[in-house]
Amino acid sequence: MSDSGSSRHHGGSSNKRVAVVGGGVAGIACSWELRNHNVDVDIYESSSELGGHANSVPFRGKNGQTINVDTGFVVMDETTYPHFNNFLGEIGIQTIPTDMSFGVATIDGVFEWSSRSIQSFIGTLTLLFSPWLWRLIFDIVRFSLFAQDILTEESMATRTARTGSQFASGYPYDSGDDVLSQAMERDLADLPPESIGDYLVREGYSRQFMKYFLIPMVAAPWCIDVDEFGRSFPAKPLIRFMKNHGLLDTATKTLQWRSFRNGSRTYVDAFQALLPRRHKLHLNTPIQQVTRTDGGDQVLVTLADGCTVRSYDHVVLAVHANQAVTLLGNNATDLERRVLGCFRTSRNVCYLHSDTSLLPKRPSAHAAWNCILGPYKPAEHESSQRREQQQQQQQPLLYTDDEKKQQRHGNTMSLTFDMNALQDIPLPDETGSPGRVLVSMNPFRQPSSFQSSHVYYHPLINSESILMTRYLHTINGVANVSFAGAWMGFGFHEDGFVSGAHAARIITQGRAAVPPLDLVGNSEPARSDRAGLWRNALKVVVLGTQQFLNGW
Repeated sequence: MSDSGSSRHHGGSSNKRVAVVGGGVAGIACSWELRNHNVDVDIYESSSELGGHANSVPFRGKNGQTINVDTGFVVMDETTYPHFNNFLGEIGIQTIPTDMSFGVATIDGVFEWSSRSIQSFIGTLTLLFSPWLWRLIFDIVRFSLFAQDILTEESMATRTARTGSQFASGYPYDSGDDVLSQAMERDLADLPPESIGDYLVREGYSRQFMKYFLIPMVAAPWCIDVDEFGRSFPAKPLIRFMKNHGLLDTATKTLQWRSFRNGSRTYVDAFQALLPRRHKLHLNTPIQQVTRTDGGDQVLVTLADGCTVRSYDHVVLAVHANQAVTLLGNNATDLERRVLGCFRTSRNVCYLHSDTSLLPKRPSAHAAWNCILGPYKPAEHESSQRREQQQQQQQPLLYTDDEKKQQRHGNTMSLTFDMNALQDIPLPDETGSPGRVLVSMNPFRQPSSFQSSHVYYHPLINSESILMTRYLHTINGVANVSFAGAWMGFGFHEDGFVSGAHAARIITQGRAAVPPLDLVGNSEPARSDRAGLWRNALKVVVLGTQQFLNGW
């Protein structure tokens, strides 16, 4: 059965017809950006509701009360989420300050720390006399002072990468696919750049700093295994990301993050209530195929029944990159396949529950974000804290080249979010409490009392995907098909929102008039902040101490 196009669903309108495939934050942003234009929009979502990772799930408390708890998108920051924050203001949604304390614990409880206080970080008084702890603290200070120096480092790899970036983003839109493919392959041949793990080894950071502090802290937002993260995430983009998000100064600054008291679903509901009449929502409507017509002026959308086909002037694929390739099928160009094929996802299982045994064993080590590390695989399981500390103190303070290989086969990671803290839900001893409310991502065992489970796919950020962001503009908007999604950046809600709005501008302004999208900082100038007098003096002291340790 052929459908004469979306005009049938828009009262015979002669407006430009657009299909947005995917009802997550990117699809929502695209629709919102188009709201004041003479465009008829069909939003297709395969599930029963919009929102994607903005998935607030009912939690039934012991007091009989039901509250909405976020299981995917939980927190945001007004400073680093400016476009999404403006959107919330436009639709009348308010957020609340949230607790963003972070902690790391081994699964056996041998080592646990939390950022809530000095006491929760140190744990036991005996550790105050341990060189192991003081070296960890020293490296935390050193990293905050020196890490951003990498942003001004010059190497053959960075010069080549920057040349590739200028070539790709500055090349005319009508360049041939062969020319672009050759440039792309040259850039890919220079990979991989220095990973964050290799950088930390090169700079002589201690094992405890890498294993128990930095790598878990930066791997947690992406739900990536800590060892995989250490060897695959490029150092320079990560440190640039940390600098831009205020993560290099966590020892002296408190991050001002915010959450949704009644769940992020509130913004999705508000958006739906404000949908213009020209925008039609199609829930429970999976798409089978997206096909460009031979003339190139129309794009056909085939629904899952295989019979219903609708024609559009432009289609926005606001889905994961691999899903976009699948939808395009044989209609995808070689360049689209090559670029989109570099963006992969990881499958993560999430549980909403009340099982406090998935938190760190020591209550003072509990945090809003609790990163639980699995056993270090090459080593025998240690059940005694004394034995573990003795083992750590016997190990060299720095990795040798041989140990660098050994660190790549160790930890796995699970996250447990304290939703009482993150969403300001009353604790069990407070009035109106539904009890303990926890969300665990990839737990080592199934919680004993979970109310629901969910599967989320997160972008796998690596050197190849970051490189390919430089080439996204060469395929975005070509032949009336655009792409959008958080995977086009670092995988955060702001990235998804900005990419969706960018796709809308391609539709309204024309592809050539819209500057290329840069969500990972490829176009940022290579500079570090100018340090004050006290900071420079402290750097001299730290550098001298490091040289002493290296010669010790």
